Amino acid sequence: MPRRAACRSASLSLLACLVATTGHATNYVRSYLVNNVLLPASSAEASSYAIDVDDNNVAENNFGQVLAAFATQGLDFNALMDAAISSGSIVHLVHLQTTDVNVANDSAAQATWCIGTPTATPPLFNGTDSASCVDTSGTFVAPLSARSFTSPSPATTANPRSPDFEFPAGAGAVTLPVLNARLSFATADLEDRAPVPKAR
Repeated sequence: MPRRAACRSASLSLLACLVATTGHATNYVRSYLVNNVLLPASSAEASSYAIDVDDNNVAENNFGQVLAAFATQGLDFNALMDAAISSGSIVHLVHLQTTDVNVANDSAAQATWCIGTPTATPPLFNGTDSASCVDTSGTFVAPLSARSFTSPSPATTANPRSPDFEFPAGAGAVTLPVLNARLSFATADLEDRAPVPKAR
């Protein structure tokens, strides 16, 4: 079977605190440009994003609670993140590997999270954008079901990873590791387009 690569868009939920894997046999590869990163803006949202990362039956999300505290002071990090993603100054990608030609269902799909290079022009998120990875810091294996992917809890993963992500700061961005990560995203149901090769 041929290996296929295309640039699509994905909506990403940043969960508690952003998992080790074996090699994944794959026939199809798609690259998704992340068009939305959800950050908690309240204590309740931070708690709803929290997961038990150390198997002590307590859900943790200290970073989310810090963001929620800043939000009470009028700092809207979601607006800053949205603006940075829309302009192309912050770029995240997910490379999805699957044995399903429709890229919809796979009992053990593999998703690799990476930070991309800023784009010269604002991305269109329509399958025609071209972006490359500069920091591939996390690989996750989980079922892909109806185009939705959620990795297992770090508490039940032998070797949790700590992927990096770009966080808006002033006129630029800082790179932060997300400890004991969990990755969840849904791929957009776009029309088929000509594949866009991705740097690997």
